[in-house]
Amino acid sequence: MEILEYTPPTPTQQELESLKNTIGKEKFPASVKLEDNLALRVYTLELASIVSVYRDFRKAQKKVEEQEALKKLFDGDFSFAYILPVFIKESHMDNEKLSKSGATGYGQLTDVAIKELHKQFPVLQDLDKKSSIDNIILSYAYHKFVVTKNIKTILSKHQISSTTENLQYFTNFAYNAGDGRLNKLLQDSKAKTMVDLQKYCATKI
Repeated sequence: MEILEYTPPTPTQQELESLKNTIGKEKFPASVKLEDNLALRVYTLELASIVSVYRDFRKAQKKVEEQEALKKLFDGDFSFAYILPVFIKESHMDNEKLSKSGATGYGQLTDVAIKELHKQFPVLQDLDKKSSIDNIILSYAYHKFVVTKNIKTILSKHQISSTTENLQYFTNFAYNAGDGRLNKLLQDSKAKTMVDLQKYCATKI
């Protein structure tokens, strides 16, 4: 079978300006370190991929704004800067990515994640995780409403403060590794500082 190299579409000047303005105005999560923040702003090698994701994000954003049930669910909280680091980490911004476990799309959503979303939010049942637009909406909802909620409970259990930075770091970790695994790592860890704890978790992904 011939393997074809994927070349992201070249962004138009208007799209570049729109992306620049959007990223410039939005505040990146606390877990995105300064050097990563700057990299996101001046990306060169990955710029076309980011613009490609951004195109889909704007379509997803429009869908959320136009459908009353979705608009009510997200309540105005639908930010490109919030979800982009997740897509970079999970799929390298490739919606065609399919893992051996069946995780799909930008957010690498599993059937288990989709089942949990459908259980908690029936309004999402008509969305298709294979669609780039719907995958963005589903990934955002899963990260924000399911994983973050579970992380708050886990952090409280282990007497770790739910600061913005801690929530963002451990939510991103659990999104990838699962909150059950995070809970076990926090039980097993002998780390005495937050920095050491994060380093310990990072080696166990």
